[in-house]
Amino acid sequence: MKKLKIYTDHFLYFFPIQLLLNNFKKNQILLLFWVLLFLIITDNFAANLGVPYLFLDPEYLGSVNFKGTAIIGISFGIYTISYHLTSYILDSHRFPFLGTIKYPFVHFSLNNSIIPLIFLIIYTKNYIQFQTYDGAENSWEITLQLISMFIAFSATIVIFLLYFRNTNKDTFVDFAKDVDNTLKRKKITAVKVLNNLKDAHKKRYVINTYLTFKCTIKKVDQAKSFDKKKLLRVFDQHHLNAAAIEIIVFISIITLGFYKEVSVFQIPAAASGMLLLSFFIMFTGAFSFWLRGWAITGMIILFLIANFMLKSGIVQTHNEAFGLNYSTEPASYSLESINELYDSVECQKDFESTLE
Repeated sequence: MKKLKIYTDHFLYFFPIQLLLNNFKKNQILLLFWVLLFLIITDNFAANLGVPYLFLDPEYLGSVNFKGTAIIGISFGIYTISYHLTSYILDSHRFPFLGTIKYPFVHFSLNNSIIPLIFLIIYTKNYIQFQTYDGAENSWEITLQLISMFIAFSATIVIFLLYFRNTNKDTFVDFAKDVDNTLKRKKITAVKVLNNLKDAHKKRYVINTYLTFKCTIKKVDQAKSFDKKKLLRVFDQHHLNAAAIEIIVFISIITLGFYKEVSVFQIPAAASGMLLLSFFIMFTGAFSFWLRGWAITGMIILFLIANFMLKSGIVQTHNEAFGLNYSTEPASYSLESINELYDSVECQKDFESTLE
């Protein structure tokens, strides 16, 4: 029984497991985005509308090829980083040992990758199954498409993590004075972080081991003290990183919409969907961070406001056809107006043409 308890403790207090449990406990809103994606790729959401096929058969430039799956890989990489960064801003204060190690965000992201990894495995399995029976002509095409997706996904993750690693590295070592001055000007942010740290101390998560970016399991140095000022000094950097991704995603969406008539920018619909979800997941994270327990209430209020604006016509939702004059009175669309246009000769011609 003692050995069993030791093994159980090693498992339960392993950082990836604690992060997974914390997501189910504290971040249900973020998990809803993952649930939606899981339902789509397993053909359990909007199957009648063909939404799963947008992910399992991503068309780009008129065909399903390695270019399209590469774009899917990039968009999924951006979505994954958005999820990691949002989780980090919401939950890093619950794990004070992060303030004692180098590259805290890189380590946090690596240990927070259980859900993205499961998604990637299930997506790969379903993609192979679909393409084998309904898509690609041979297994080589499927292999090439998946390799392209994995390379694009991995490259996107590595690029962002290297950026975060380099931007956060010097902060922990040198603690630049300009960040100190910034924090002094932002008293509300500093007070909020300190309050989070107090809550984290009261409800401290026990972490015995964590996974390093060298793929080794390392014990947490419990004796190493945690400096609250360190987290305060890097806090603005994390928000800057979050803002950088939001700007990248937002510009990407605007660019794709602006150049929608250019074939190169007509990326697979699944990729566009994940970019949009990336923006929403970071917005939701920021919303949850500031409102905490009132986040769901706030989301409901925003939904009601948006619904009112759409119904009242404050926000225009209809699309106008090019070349029509919308400043005049709309033409009557009724049975009476259609009957006035009825012509038995033309109707007979149409009937015979249809039979032919």
